[in-house]
Amino acid sequence: MTASALSNFFRLFFPSLLEETTALLHIGASLTHFIILEGGIATYPEEISFGGNQISDEISNELQLSFQEAEALKISSLKEKSVPEATQGIIEKAGYSLCTQVQEALTRFIAQNPKARLDKLYMTGGTSKLPLLCEWLSQKTGLSAIALKPFEHISYNPKTFNPDFLEDVGPLMPVALGLASRSKYL
Repeated sequence: MTASALSNFFRLFFPSLLEETTALLHIGASLTHFIILEGGIATYPEEISFGGNQISDEISNELQLSFQEAEALKISSLKEKSVPEATQGIIEKAGYSLCTQVQEALTRFIAQNPKARLDKLYMTGGTSKLPLLCEWLSQKTGLSAIALKPFEHISYNPKTFNPDFLEDVGPLMPVALGLASRSKYL
């Protein structure tokens, strides 16, 4: 269901970015969804057993914090320009692990589809907000990793909805937006 919701979301809100073959990565709390769209349809969905909670678990274990304290520290690292070196090291280690797993998923797809052409990897999900994740994924996969901002393509009244809030929660919304719009494609 997630692959279908994300393909609906991407087709509706980013139609100009659709290529013959498009790679999407949605990094959720407990799972990452690696999805290939061909002609706007999800043809290769793969779940990666990694999400933002694993980063919080690593911070919790390494720094001997509760999960809630570790989660708060991780979230603050998304907003702060400087984070403690130990925290940054833990986040980088976990981020590299995710990048390796994404590279492995990409390699499996390419092995099955040797003629496929991919240049970009579009990302959503809360963990996609990690400051260096795009750079790490680009280095690991050779693709240009781009974090999507869903509310750039949705009209709203800034007097009613705080633009900073929408930018903050935007990466969390693609599955919900895709599910809410699914009747358009049934």
